[in-house]
Amino acid sequence: MSHEVGPVDLRESEEHPFLGREIAQPRRYSEHSAQTVDKAVHDMIIESEKQALEIIKQHRDQLDRLVVALEEKETLYRKDIEKCLEPGEPGERIE
Repeated sequence: MSHEVGPVDLRESEEHPFLGREIAQPRRYSEHSAQTVDKAVHDMIIESEKQALEIIKQHRDQLDRLVVALEEKETLYRKDIEKCLEPGEPGERIE
């Protein structure tokens, strides 16, 4: 939910429309409302991507160790994954 849109539901139904159905049925909201929702969704996606990239940057060393371990063993057990994701030195190998 965004501050611009608020708690609204613009869906017409739960059904998946077949090709062209949305053209034949009138909307019950304005073009301005549709544009506001589109912008809010776009902004949420951009912000989520920024957050995801920041998390990846913060945990880069652990993720790199996980990649190396997966390349070597192909299958890892939970304890191996947990060990890879513990804080440690960059390039440190997990045995």
